[in-house]
Amino acid sequence: MNKITGTLIYGANKAPASWPHAEHSYRATLRYQRRQLSVDFHCGSHAGEPTVEDVLGCLALDSSGLENARGNFWDWCDGYGMEPSRESKATFDAVARQAEGLQRLLGDDFDAIVYCDDNDRARRCGDWS
Repeated sequence: MNKITGTLIYGANKAPASWPHAEHSYRATLRYQRRQLSVDFHCGSHAGEPTVEDVLGCLALDSSGLENARGNFWDWCDGYGMEPSRESKATFDAVARQAEGLQRLLGDDFDAIVYCDDNDRARRCGDWS
């Protein structure tokens, strides 16, 4: 089984001002089968340094939430209890771009990795290099 590995750079990008609890910002690059995906990752001070599994888990949740809404902005807002606005549309668009990137990264293994349980996803993850 190929492991999902990556690199993590602290402070590479600031979280948007509208995210008051995202005190720590990272640039995470995940690698899988000679493909890679780079994303900004933000977390609060209580979280500690994220793992490859943490980043992959967040991307998987975002991707499945988008899929549950069938890629529809209005359904996505409704599913998360958000009011449709320019800010929520920008977030929706960012999630959609990340979901597309995750699909390219994981290829044919997308469904098996995104929709597996946390223990199986953990077995598929390596460490930061």
